Amino acid sequence: MTDANRWTEILTEHRDWLRTVIRARLFDLHASEDLLQDVAIAVLAQDNRPTEQEHIAPWLYRITLRKIINYQRFQGRQKNLLRRYGRLRQHAETDDAEQGEALHWLMQREQAAELRTALAKLSQGDREMLMLKYTHQWSYAQIASSLGVSPKTIEYRLLRARKSLRAELTRVSGEVCHD
Repeated sequence: MTDANRWTEILTEHRDWLRTVIRARLFDLHASEDLLQDVAIAVLAQDNRPTEQEHIAPWLYRITLRKIINYQRFQGRQKNLLRRYGRLRQHAETDDAEQGEALHWLMQREQAAELRTALAKLSQGDREMLMLKYTHQWSYAQIASSLGVSPKTIEYRLLRARKSLRAELTRVSGEVCHD
């Protein structure tokens, strides 16, 4: 098996949790797939890939973080460009209001919005660990191995992240009720 084929298999094995890391930091489903491809290209272009199994996941995590940061910088530059263009044209964008939905749908949407708002207020690391734990049902050991820390550290960080999320949800739902 060639080295490129081996790394293609490794990337396939790690794809789901790397996608979760990207989504936790970007909230953009379309960009996550593009960034996964960028990560794969960066991995295959590297000459100094780790050889020991326990170093692979943390190394992939660092590459993914660099790709996310580069993407966020690019997006920031694009937003600034669009903002300047909008000022020149003096054209304000308006959102179309959705009408005629059932009460149940509205309640679900409000709850999802509250959760997204609360998650967005958490640190990126907390949000990432919560998503790995609860969307992929990863164990503490799996998360610890992928991030290169001990399971006890993950246990503590998840406890802290859940407390932070509860506090944010309480604050967000309180703000919605008082509006």
